[in-house]
Amino acid sequence: EAVAQDLKALRARPAPRAGALEPVFRHRGVSVRPAAEAVEREAVPLMPPVPEGAVGVSSRVAYAVGAFRHWFQLDASTDAAAPDRAALRSFAEALRPGDIILTRRLGARGAVGQGGWWDGAGLYAGGDRQRRAMFGDDSLSAAMRAASPALTVLSTSTALEDLPAVIAASRGGVAAAPLAVFCAAEAVAALRPLVPDEAKSEALLRAARLVGRPYDDAQDPAGDGRVSEGELPALAYEGRLALDEEPAAGRRSASPGGIARAFDARFGSPAARLEFVAGIDRGGPAQDRRLSVERLRESARRPKWDLVESEEKAP
Repeated sequence: EAVAQDLKALRARPAPRAGALEPVFRHRGVSVRPAAEAVEREAVPLMPPVPEGAVGVSSRVAYAVGAFRHWFQLDASTDAAAPDRAALRSFAEALRPGDIILTRRLGARGAVGQGGWWDGAGLYAGGDRQRRAMFGDDSLSAAMRAASPALTVLSTSTALEDLPAVIAASRGGVAAAPLAVFCAAEAVAALRPLVPDEAKSEALLRAARLVGRPYDDAQDPAGDGRVSEGELPALAYEGRLALDEEPAAGRRSASPGGIARAFDARFGSPAARLEFVAGIDRGGPAQDRRLSVERLRESARRPKWDLVESEEKAP
């Protein structure tokens, strides 16, 4: 009887509305029809309807499971997919050594403690052929391999997306990863620093020297040599990009979301230090996932997580 009375009182209480948990979450309704774009609609309840009728243990368990799925939208029809090989190949061909790559990891599980929609950042080093074409010879490649043997490629036939060409910090520390591995994400964006090629060469060598450093869980730029996601590009370019430090784990540190916000804030102005190159938007295999500069700028203002409710679940 006590449980039934509690449920009756819960039904009579108005449902929470979107906005209560911003800026950590934003709750929005979206259509999941094939190839449909996400559109803003009226706010919908954060919790599914309370079950009617007799209440037992099984119905309470079913309601708890339904609430979890309702909040975190676990239906496969709305899952974001990683880019396919063709999309990655096209993306790789647009890149140049020294570009900064932002990622939104699958499930948005990266950069805990940092704000912003983007949660991964790496420096694109390219391969020997790309560095030779950009800098005129192989001296930079030789210096980078001396600093980090992990950047050595034994086969000259390795596909561009499979080269260990992205230097990035993650939970395992600073390492060089293939583009296909680093960009196995919901969304990807490349930004090109507006600095001379000499500065890019110096940044790539600094990044290579960071390989092997441990991860900075504390997000503390004044730490003991540890490096976090957004700190790596900032350290490599040594302040040339005017990247604003953002709140992170109680401190202020460079972050992937902060890099996106710096691009957005200075876009089109003489103070701009980054330009958009290319990107892959979130979506499914059948959708056109080319990221536009407008979508990138919009993403820079988004919270890390949205509470998404599909049309089929809307009351």
